[in-house]
Amino acid sequence: MRRILLRNCAGVVEAFEPWVYRRGPLDVLIEEGRLTIGDNSHADVVIDCKGELVALPCFFDAFHAPRVRNGDWLDEILADPASDYNPTHVASELARRGYCGAILYSLEGGGEYNGVKLVTPSRIVTPDARVIGDDRDGMVVAAVALTRRSVYTWRSRFGAFPVEWLERNNLLKGVVVGSWIASWEVEAVKRNESIIAVLPFAQAFFRGGLPPRPAYMDVMALGTGGLTADAWSNLIAFGAMMEAAYWSSIPLEKLFSVALRASKLIIGREVKLVNGSEAFLQLVELNEQLEDIRPMSLLTARPRVIATIAGGSIAYVDTRWL
Repeated sequence: MRRILLRNCAGVVEAFEPWVYRRGPLDVLIEEGRLTIGDNSHADVVIDCKGELVALPCFFDAFHAPRVRNGDWLDEILADPASDYNPTHVASELARRGYCGAILYSLEGGGEYNGVKLVTPSRIVTPDARVIGDDRDGMVVAAVALTRRSVYTWRSRFGAFPVEWLERNNLLKGVVVGSWIASWEVEAVKRNESIIAVLPFAQAFFRGGLPPRPAYMDVMALGTGGLTADAWSNLIAFGAMMEAAYWSSIPLEKLFSVALRASKLIIGREVKLVNGSEAFLQLVELNEQLEDIRPMSLLTARPRVIATIAGGSIAYVDTRWL
């Protein structure tokens, strides 16, 4: 594995919650997949940050439907989970937007691509209650409760709401996708140590619905649904959606933590940029709105991703900075 030096970084966001920012100039060495802040030893690859790039933890996509093309999202998600797609292309597009991994709505295509981790479940539950896959021990991705009508159709057909049915059938272990999930169902998700993928941009295709209440932020994880919105737009949309629904502002540190939460299912841990930690990071470019690095300024500026380093490998880089 190549040694990578991030020279003269403007700063490093070590963690989103609680917010920890180290102001630069700082050099960051990545060796054997792990980072050391303040080390400027010889490296095979040097990214010269010129005091204009900030390192921060990369994001993780809690639900990615690989074949979605921004058309009728709901119709596409109702179809069979895709297998005829190019996972290398999916990983590349994610890296360009600052993501280091994703949970796929597909049984095929999992693996590591230039460090970007694409995780496939062992079983998938479709919106029409089909269970695809036969591995009983792994993660389950359940795309249920997408519309109000589907929830009550499920209730009429099975005598149970979708999340209730998942728990009864030992399928509530992984990711639940849906915007019509009641609070008592969220308690079941929490009880089973699963997460709810919240998809702000895909929400428009759900024909309504609300995310869980702010009290349940610890079980929510941000997903794209496969739509091509950048991570910053996704975060802004999520914050606005929560405030409009519940008249309650979300602490921005918690907002950012939702964009990282799927990392626990993808790489098995939370991401922090401290000495000795695995290098899952993005480099973003400073602009006039980013003179002071704070959560609000990051959201307002929506900075451009210059490089994404996933597990110590360069998954994406704007070559003008090499």
